[in-house]
Amino acid sequence: MFNVFEGNPKRTTLKRAASAGTQFKISVGALMGNLQSKTPHFVRCIKPNELKQPRIFENALVQHQVRYLCLVQTIKVRKSSFAHSESYESFLHRYKMLSPHTWPSWRGSAVEGASYLLRDLPLSSPHFAFGRTRIFVRGEKTVAELEEFRRQRLEDLAALVQKMWRGYRCRQRYILMRQSQIVIASAWRSWRAREEYRELKRRKQIEWAVQVIQTHYLQWRRRQFLQRLCVSLPSESPMCREWPAAAKRLSDTSLLLRRIHHKWRCHKYRLKFDQTARNRMREKVTASIIFRDRKASYPRSVSHPFLGDYVRLRQNVQWKKICVETNDQYVVFADIINKITRSSGKFVPILFVLSTSSMLILDQRTLQIKYRVPAADIYRLSLSPYLDDVAIFHIKAGCELPSLAHEAGCSDCSRGGGSSPLQGAEHATGCLFQSDYGKKKGDFVFHTGHVIEIVTKLFLVIQNAVGKPPEVNINTEFEANFGSQTVMLSFKCAGLPEVQPGQIKIMRKGSRMEVLYGAKLQVLPDCQMRIPVQ
Repeated sequence: MFNVFEGNPKRTTLKRAASAGTQFKISVGALMGNLQSKTPHFVRCIKPNELKQPRIFENALVQHQVRYLCLVQTIKVRKSSFAHSESYESFLHRYKMLSPHTWPSWRGSAVEGASYLLRDLPLSSPHFAFGRTRIFVRGEKTVAELEEFRRQRLEDLAALVQKMWRGYRCRQRYILMRQSQIVIASAWRSWRAREEYRELKRRKQIEWAVQVIQTHYLQWRRRQFLQRLCVSLPSESPMCREWPAAAKRLSDTSLLLRRIHHKWRCHKYRLKFDQTARNRMREKVTASIIFRDRKASYPRSVSHPFLGDYVRLRQNVQWKKICVETNDQYVVFADIINKITRSSGKFVPILFVLSTSSMLILDQRTLQIKYRVPAADIYRLSLSPYLDDVAIFHIKAGCELPSLAHEAGCSDCSRGGGSSPLQGAEHATGCLFQSDYGKKKGDFVFHTGHVIEIVTKLFLVIQNAVGKPPEVNINTEFEANFGSQTVMLSFKCAGLPEVQPGQIKIMRKGSRMEVLYGAKLQVLPDCQMRIPVQ
């Protein structure tokens, strides 16, 4: 108390010491300021016993103290009235985090903020009262609830602050790592792009060098091949199949040069031919087109040339006189062949002559013309795929052919009344298309060892006369016109015991004629029939 009213004796100041009243005011002001900054609580101390020993409780002494201190009445007053009060500003400042309206900052008045704050709390309104400058709380339990709410909210806010801080720190770290990764990736891509460019440039240079070397090497190989080819060309014979070997890259060039050389050899070979040889070559090519893989006798005819005149008819004086009258000067084919009779299938030897305009059948001894058929009247040639050497020449249905008797006895066309071959030829030319004296004979059936040559030459003659080739029918069965009757010809090759190998047997049964060939041969497959060959 002396320090409060008399001042501090240790004070070493030159100023005048404060009076006792001033010092009292200063002390009271400091005490009130300290009290206002604190929360005042009234504490009552009760002695449990006179000995002041622990674990000893005297009921009479404690009751006396409670009655003396009026604690029961004080508690009743505190319960019945608002025991805690606080200004609106301090209340709002302490508990504003409990409401979303007042957190984090409140822009309005403190009273309105406190009302919003209490409205958002799970507390009943009788526990609070609003004064003019302060807010009153009824019990300590409500204050404890407020403090508990505040504590939980502070923990949540602390967790939120920590979360935001950690998120911010992670974001900053991520941004730094991303920027670092971008820088590193950019530098790496730049380095890799430069390396790829250098590698690509090097590869391009290598490819260019390889291409240049390869081009010069190929040119050298071509020159070497051509120089070697100049001195080692094969024979000029078209039959020669030899050719110098070439590198793999020059295979196309070698093949092209080989074809050109072969064409040149063929051209040189053809230049040596006269017109007769060219015609024979044309006949061979035509025979290949018609009979290849279709006729069993074709392979054996390839090596034999087509002579045409096998009986030397062109040098016959009697024939020279006949051909002048019949306008058949040029003989394409002449040979003695067998004409198969229509009734019994017997062989009758005749002289078969084929000219550039017609087909003639003559007597082999007297050269008397029996039949003369213009080439334009033959429209189809039929054969079998076997080795039977039988050919059928189909004549148009409206054509009528003169017989030898009518030719000899025709008075209208007779010049001397004789029966010589020359006179027969005159009659033949005069009565070729006279229906009053003619006799319809139908198709002709021949047997000859030169069947390939005859059919080929007749094919070309008809093509030159008509302008289009005739039909070539190669089959095992086909129809033939025998004048007034149509007969089905059937060819068989089965090695029958009644037919000797290499021979044929013909049997006529009504409207069917069978040609049996005695040989055990492989039958060619059926081919497409009636295909005109150019």
